[in-house]
Amino acid sequence: MNKRKFFKIVNHYNKYFEQEAQDMLEFGGDVDESMPIDVIVYKPTQKYPFWKLATVGASDYKMPKHKSAIARKNEYVMFLDKYIDISPESKEYDWYYRFLMLTAYSAKDLGEYISYSHTIELQNGDDEKTNKLPISLLLLPEAIQDSRILRCKLGLFDKCAIFQVMPITKEEWEKGFDFLEEKFYGENSEPNSFLARKIEKWV
Repeated sequence: MNKRKFFKIVNHYNKYFEQEAQDMLEFGGDVDESMPIDVIVYKPTQKYPFWKLATVGASDYKMPKHKSAIARKNEYVMFLDKYIDISPESKEYDWYYRFLMLTAYSAKDLGEYISYSHTIELQNGDDEKTNKLPISLLLLPEAIQDSRILRCKLGLFDKCAIFQVMPITKEEWEKGFDFLEEKFYGENSEPNSFLARKIEKWV
């Protein structure tokens, strides 16, 4: 990703998270050398008292055309509880980081269009039985008050969508998207239900 687009995305996050660069921690991603992706970690604030993980680089992949596309390029965010240890040495953080990165590469790996409400069955390695992870659900980042966070302008006729990544269990997935949307962002949802949860095994 060129520097101009990199900083357009970073500035987009800065604007809607209402945090400037000095309030960020940066941890490198770069899993796939052909398409490097970084994860920028924003600290909890008074307005948004939770960690914000945000990818920069996933939008280098242009997805196939789709008639109802918000955009043909995506970046991804994940929201975490403020008490989670966020540091390069943290095993707890590593789980979320790895999950977010696998989701960010999924459109390119699958060669498919993915968007809001889509679910992705992730793999982490060649052995499906031992390395299967929970399902990744894409949501609108409704925890952020300004809905304009959804679209990031990269240039003339060039934009990317910003989707929230949520790990879900097989049991939750089988109940359908209406159930999931109500669970995470419904009027009767639990407080902080929009925060990602660490799921080690299928339920």
